[in-house]
Order: sequence, then C-alpha cells, then structure tokens
Amino acid sequence: MDHVNALPFLLDNLIGRVAAGVDVYGSAETVEALRRHIFNGVIWPDFTVLPKPDQAVLRLHAVSPGEPFPVGPYMVEAVAVNHSVPTLAYLIEGPDGTVAFSGDTGPTENLWHRLSQIKNLRAIFLETSFPTSHAELAGRTRHLCVEDVGRELAKIGHSLGLPVYLYHLKPEYQDVIKREVDHLAAWKIRLAVPGETIKITAPA
Repeated sequence: MDHVNALPFLLDNLIGRVAAGVDVYGSAETVEALRRHIFNGVIWPDFTVLPKPDQAVLRLHAVSPGEPFPVGPYMVEAVAVNHSVPTLAYLIEGPDGTVAFSGDTGPTENLWHRLSQIKNLRAIFLETSFPTSHAELAGRTRHLCVEDVGRELAKIGHSLGLPVYLYHLKPEYQDVIKREVDHLAAWKIRLAVPGETIKITAPA
C-alpha cells in the first residue's frame, strides 16, 4: 500500500478537472494487481473507464524489462530486480545522461550488469532499508542493509566518483544508517532528503 495509497486519491481529485489523464507504468503483474485489487469497482471505482472510456483519468501501461519506451522527452528502460514481489528498477535517459532508480530490491545481478554497460550513467538512487545489524531481516524481506550497499555497488565496475543517493530508509534507523554509510568512504554516497530537488547534469 505504501506504493499505491496516494494514487486513488490523486485520480479522484483529477477526474473531470484535467483534459489529459494519468499514465501509470509498471510490470504486467503490477498492472494486473491494480486492476484486480484496487480499481475494481469494489475497493475503488475503475478509473480506467471513468469519466468515459475514451477520456479515462487513468491509463495503465504494462512494460517489459529490456524494452525501452518513451515518457515525455525521456527514454525509460525497466530492469527486473530481486524483491518479494515482481519489482522493476528504471533507467531514465535524458539529454544529460542516464539515472537509475533501483526500486525495492535485495541483492541483485540484472541491474548491475545493465548499469555496467551504460557509459553516460550520472547517478544511482538505491533503496537501503536497514542498518547492518538487521541484515537477516533485510535478507528475508529482500531489501538492502548498509553492508549490502558496498557489495552491490562493487558489481558495477564504474568510477567510484559516481553519485549514489540512498532512499527508502526505515525512519527509526535513519541515524544509524547515516553513521554506517559514512564508513563507505570509497563511494560518493549521501542520503536523499524528502522534498529536496536533485539536478542531474552532464559533466562540464
């Protein structure tokens, strides 16, 4: 629910107020889950046909890993990662380079293999849910702890100067995670701050 809880309310506020609807992209499993369990006419109205089928406020798009697709001025590519449910990372390419968002994941291989092939990679946004003391829980839930972060980044083979932003921190562990991350000095790692704007540009 933490991934989709705002979507029904957003659509409810937009219906009848905007000419264009909202495009939502996800795996085939995610799109099916939204249709079957959320926008099913029982839990929430089926916004894929409201207010009219040809003017729906919600458009669902199933995407396939490894098949880039356009979103506005960007090209986006999905990569399957390792989580307790089918989950995708997204590579977003614009004129200044490519940014990677991991999605929820435990230790994985596909993402790092793909990133090692990208020459214009500018930044990585990597989920990190737990401190190292909770490595067992992280493993069971297929999330990353700080100890995992160093091992995962070592798989990429790129320069250590690449900026890495950690997100999805469990609030109660944020201070501990920050202290542990400070020991990963070989990497340019920082914690993403809610509400901040991060500008990614090509090197001068």
